[in-house]
Amino acid sequence: MMTLVKSLVFIGLGKSMTLLLQGCGGGGGKTTTTTTTTGTTTMHARTKPMSSAAAAKYLNDLFLGFNETNKSSPLGVTISMAAQPNTFFGNIFCSSFPNPHGATKCFQGQADCRLSASLYSHAWLYDSKTKKTLMGLGRSVGYAFNQSMVESRWAKCSYVWDGASGNRYNRGCGDGAQSLTCDKSVFPAYYDICPSTKKTCTASDDEVKRGLCKQYGGVHDVPPTHGCSDCYQCVFPGPALDYHEQDNFEPGVDSTRDMANFRVKYNGGHDTEGPNVEKWNEVVLDELLLLPDMWYDPATVLTAFLYTKSQLPISLQNAQAMQREFCDYYKVKDIPIVMVDDSADHETGPFQAQPTDDASTMVI
Repeated sequence: MMTLVKSLVFIGLGKSMTLLLQGCGGGGGKTTTTTTTTGTTTMHARTKPMSSAAAAKYLNDLFLGFNETNKSSPLGVTISMAAQPNTFFGNIFCSSFPNPHGATKCFQGQADCRLSASLYSHAWLYDSKTKKTLMGLGRSVGYAFNQSMVESRWAKCSYVWDGASGNRYNRGCGDGAQSLTCDKSVFPAYYDICPSTKKTCTASDDEVKRGLCKQYGGVHDVPPTHGCSDCYQCVFPGPALDYHEQDNFEPGVDSTRDMANFRVKYNGGHDTEGPNVEKWNEVVLDELLLLPDMWYDPATVLTAFLYTKSQLPISLQNAQAMQREFCDYYKVKDIPIVMVDDSADHETGPFQAQPTDDASTMVI
């Protein structure tokens, strides 16, 4: 069991912070201390990460475990494949997070503090002809998250296909905003102000409710494919759908399994974009929950950094650079690096350990 605080404040993480702990340490059981211009911050004791071998097994068990006829089967693995492959924080866009690369700002009105990921499984996202595992957007480096916390806390919503969540209200989990600019007066998704209330969007607002799939109170059927001209990519609610930084937040019901069942149902379809089974889905994580939990105890949040076999050696080099940046900032003993064998059959489990890793384990 892991202990997580419900609300954390980022204190003393600005450029003026001097860290007393050097390198990528912090894997022991004691708290660590940082000094800042405004005082002293005590960091929570860092949980020791999994070994690469243990992480690979954990990910393969999740990847191979999904069975649409068994409600207690594993759902799969939630992975975000990085647009910028050699940096972790270069892929984090949240204006309220003190990003070591510098504060992020509005860009074309896109939703703030959302992290787009996909749910991976043996049951979808593989080449329809070769049966090889596919990684979303053809990217070579990514990171896998603690799946139990995705399903119980961080997932704001999911989409059976790509949901184009960047332009949606409720941090990617509502209806689409009409503006693609940063002009606050025209209610772009970035500020998350619903036009109907002129306040921060909540799950009870029209702009959120009408984005939901019909079985959750919305007006749209689940789309049978991604490329159909008359389809609407509707929202499957996650436990964080109604999180808007309120006190005493209690996660809601997660419907990601419903999304996964629809994926299997529509696997045999296709459109002008190609076979359904090759398309990625989208899982949106709420960074205002995820990032504080990551600061509190990183190894219980991010399970492993991933690189693809097909794009060696650069994919491994980029994953190593990403890992160094991450553990330096969070002061945690190395998060494991795991290879994705994207030449493997989707029914064999694509995750493989780094050969030099030790045999320590951590239970999630």
